[in-house]
Amino acid sequence: LLRRGEIAQIDHLVVHRWGFAIIESKSVTGRIRVNDQLEFVRVFGRKQVGMPSPIEQARRQAMLLRDLLHDHRERLRDKKILGLMQGGFRQALYDLHVAISDQGVIERGRRQVAGLMKADQVPGVISERIATGVRTAGIAGFILANEQQRKEAPAWVMNRDEMIRVR
Repeated sequence: LLRRGEIAQIDHLVVHRWGFAIIESKSVTGRIRVNDQLEFVRVFGRKQVGMPSPIEQARRQAMLLRDLLHDHRERLRDKKILGLMQGGFRQALYDLHVAISDQGVIERGRRQVAGLMKADQVPGVISERIATGVRTAGIAGFILANEQQRKEAPAWVMNRDEMIRVR
């Protein structure tokens, strides 16, 4: 991605009706440690090397993607509310995932790191996010959903034509 001099490389991007899943892949053969201050360290035997936070990296990628899509919203999104209001991308879901390779071991501190998981867990998490959108879609879905599903229900949505244009 390139926008106004800012550059970001997204390892994997999943586009769905309710937003986007950004997946930052980390090939780790040893251990990755995350301390209570959410600092990341690679551990190779007795050697420890600090590394930039892949969560922050994915967050910057998401913001750049959001702004780039929003810059082109008139081509990508339909007008809403009787054709009077231009749809945008600022309210879309931007889920961040850091996928650690199968050989890697994650050592977590006491604080939970949202989005940090083994690579094989990522598809299930994304599928569940999409399933929540499907279950709660439309007025009938929202009425039939339980309270927790309503809290998790995405408010922003793309139609089929918008998804094709975004892809």
